[in-house]
Amino acid sequence: MSQYVIYDPQSSLDTLFPLPHVCEKQAERVVNQKRLIVVEDSNLEQLLAANPGGVAAIFVTTKRSIADFRKLKEKADFVLEMPPDKEEIQALATCLSGDIATNNLDMSQMLPPEMVANYQESIYSKLEEVENLTQKISKNPTKELLMALRNSVHKCAGSAASYGYVATTPLCRKHEAFLESCYDSIPKEQLLKANALFFRKFRLTMQKLPL
Repeated sequence: MSQYVIYDPQSSLDTLFPLPHVCEKQAERVVNQKRLIVVEDSNLEQLLAANPGGVAAIFVTTKRSIADFRKLKEKADFVLEMPPDKEEIQALATCLSGDIATNNLDMSQMLPPEMVANYQESIYSKLEEVENLTQKISKNPTKELLMALRNSVHKCAGSAASYGYVATTPLCRKHEAFLESCYDSIPKEQLLKANALFFRKFRLTMQKLPL
């Protein structure tokens, strides 16, 4: 089994990450470019600059915009939030180990490369649209906004699996049904929690993490 080096100033991943690893505490002492996992702190930019070949994953500890997320994705294969749950850690471990099973819903290898590239480029606008709607709902949860979010989620569910984002489609279908159930009587607290969890998982599955 491969060894993954984790940059984690607080050692907060030690009990969660299922692969053997070494915690590197000095940001300037960079190791094994594609096997580096970092937890964001004040040294993040320094650490990324010292790894021009990119890193496997970044764990962000502060709220980032979709524009920030896009910049981080240029540097890393995966961007996750702290603290991660066990499902997210296991999904990352699966990706890093290359143990992801093929899925017959994934048609990305059969599609023209330009179509796949266009879809990948559209991911950030999809994320931004969903995030904007969830933020509006958190301030004023109306049926109209719920319907708008449902429609946005429905569109994301339609084609995601075909382009290789297999876990996105069932995630969106489930949240779509939940939103519809809220139309007549909006359970505000439950809705806000569900939207926040959905968006977190949505962003992860749009990185092809098998949640």
